Amino acid sequence: WYQRRVRKAVVSTQSTGVWSILLALTSGAMSSGRTKMIMDHSGNVPNHPDPCLMTCTGSTGKGATSWWGPFKAITHVDLSKCGFVDTPIITTSLGGTGYHDQVVGSSSIWSSSKVGFYIYIIGKAVTGHSPNSPDQFDQSTAKRHKWHINWVATGYTC
Repeated sequence: WYQRRVRKAVVSTQSTGVWSILLALTSGAMSSGRTKMIMDHSGNVPNHPDPCLMTCTGSTGKGATSWWGPFKAITHVDLSKCGFVDTPIITTSLGGTGYHDQVVGSSSIWSSSKVGFYIYIIGKAVTGHSPNSPDQFDQSTAKRHKWHINWVATGYTC
């Protein structure tokens, strides 16, 4: 199975690029299994029909993310195109070209709803790993190092 998927993905990349690899691999993996939600965002047993459960994923874009805020970096992630009817379960990661591995807040989701959520980068994790890193992270650090939010949201669409 895996070799067939990889071979198919490699052939398709010759015409359309890397995204074809990701699409071919993930669509095969997603369609061969089932996703089941045991508890929803509020910790309740979901009352929506199983066929309505969907996973939606994306990124705010390397170098394209809008960051703002004094003494911190804040961004909003738009989920409106996913079509969720309730707040989904969301997982995030922070990507970038530097210092994104030292921040506090990159996976802390604020004000989540069916149409989006916020991420607040509130500071630096204190470690001995990088003594030359800035003492404070803010929107200029986020922009300079092309920080972006990668996200996966699973929720109901009906």
